[in-house]
Amino acid sequence: ALFLQPWGYQFKRLLLDPAKSVRVEAVTIMAAVGAAVGKALLPHLKGLLGPWYLACFDPYPGAAAAAAQSLAEVFLGKKQADVLVFCRYAVILATCTCMPWLCLHAASLVLDDTEYPVCTAHLHVINGKAN
Repeated sequence: ALFLQPWGYQFKRLLLDPAKSVRVEAVTIMAAVGAAVGKALLPHLKGLLGPWYLACFDPYPGAAAAAAQSLAEVFLGKKQADVLVFCRYAVILATCTCMPWLCLHAASLVLDDTEYPVCTAHLHVINGKAN
């Protein structure tokens, strides 16, 4: 259980990796970690659940499915909803923290170069840097 704090930091970073396979492996490992440590995961849950839950909405369907499956494996039945309610503020914080990255990621996937400054302007507003 001593490795959970450093693992939480690395887990968050791995979920933002551009490589799809890295994101899939990260949630697969998280499922194994959750199953192995059991209730020892609880003190670290608020730091882990936000990024873990957001991984269920990964643009790559394979990574999203792996994240949803890993959550279902670790938190069986009604426990998943209970844990989500318990960590709701951490999930909201993770969403707000991820927004700039999501905006850039969407820009790189969807928008062409002429529309990219719109996303950059949006990032400046989010970060409080008015032009």
